[in-house]
Amino acid sequence: MTAPRTQALIRLADRTTGIDRIAYVEALNRLADPRARYPWFPGNGRDPRASPDRPADPVALHWLRRRAADLGDFTGYFAAGTVVAASVDRAIADPHADSEVVDQTGRLLRAMTACHGMGVTLAALDTAPELLAHYTAQVSRLTPTTDRYRSVFELAAYLADPDGEAAGLDWPPDGRAAALDRLNALLRRPGWPEHLDALLAWPTGNIARWAELPAGRLGLLPPGFVRRPPVGRRARWLAAREGDGR
Repeated sequence: MTAPRTQALIRLADRTTGIDRIAYVEALNRLADPRARYPWFPGNGRDPRASPDRPADPVALHWLRRRAADLGDFTGYFAAGTVVAASVDRAIADPHADSEVVDQTGRLLRAMTACHGMGVTLAALDTAPELLAHYTAQVSRLTPTTDRYRSVFELAAYLADPDGEAAGLDWPPDGRAAALDRLNALLRRPGWPEHLDALLAWPTGNIARWAELPAGRLGLLPPGFVRRPPVGRRARWLAAREGDGR
């Protein structure tokens, strides 16, 4: 039977997004593995808020592996902690991993490639190369969706940056190049490229503008592509700069 505390936290996390979600997911991390060791924590690497005598909670573990990361902008705060506490490396290495585990792993990994100043990045995990390799193998057997495309796309862009963090990962010989080749091949597989169009036409936020740079780096922009004009806050900011004569 699921502990009442776990049930309550899951209900709250499922109904929350944004910055408020962070506390619920972190609490579920501590329940999923109270004895987890985080390489970026001082001392013994354990979360001082965890109760190491408490048994691991399999319900929290199951939820974290499938639903911890939503589509909001704050996943980077807890992504690394969830990867460790939920043993995502073992979950994604399982040849029978279900599509929810695969998609959740993709969201967590992509969040860790772009969370500088927010949370712990992918380079802090010794298992990063293995996580990327297993994720690539798993997602390759699934049909494309825009969310899956975005995960593969962001991870490929991360690996393709010659001056980025991925260059410092402890890869086996030619491991980074091989992983990038597999991701690039997947992005060009029939049925996948049209999902780049969805990202480039994203109606809200800065996703469309952001996607142009890595798409260009990866050689994915369609012929004759025309940059979209800025919208929302960025458009107002640029208009204000022009009005000031800058």
